[in-house]
Amino acid sequence: IWNLTFALLAWACTVSVVTLVVGTSAVVLIVIGGDNSLTSLPLGTFVFGSSMASLLVTPWLFVKWGRMRGFFLGISFGMVGTIVSMLSIQFDSVPLLIIAMIFFGMAMGVGFFLRFAAVEVVPSHWTTKAVTLVVS
Repeated sequence: IWNLTFALLAWACTVSVVTLVVGTSAVVLIVIGGDNSLTSLPLGTFVFGSSMASLLVTPWLFVKWGRMRGFFLGISFGMVGTIVSMLSIQFDSVPLLIIAMIFFGMAMGVGFFLRFAAVEVVPSHWTTKAVTLVVS
């Protein structure tokens, strides 16, 4: 049950990143000096980063490194995105914000695999319930 609880909390944190990016990235871009016509750029680069992680990183990541190391790499992507986004605000830098969004997207690309990890950390009679709890 502890493993499922941690998977559930990790999934909640992962999905909250999407909410934060969708809700704030355009506002942050404007506040740091970006043009109004570029407000969709942070979200677009976030989706690009997520797609690149899903296409290029995750197909081999979990097979070669295992789930734990793979998720730590995803967390590392998120931490880099956090640091770069803080720097973008500190220095009013739109390019740094765009780079940060790519890293946040890569973290999401890895983090979306938490749905499948939930099945692996519970007994077989809990698998259906585990997926339901994590995804909902």
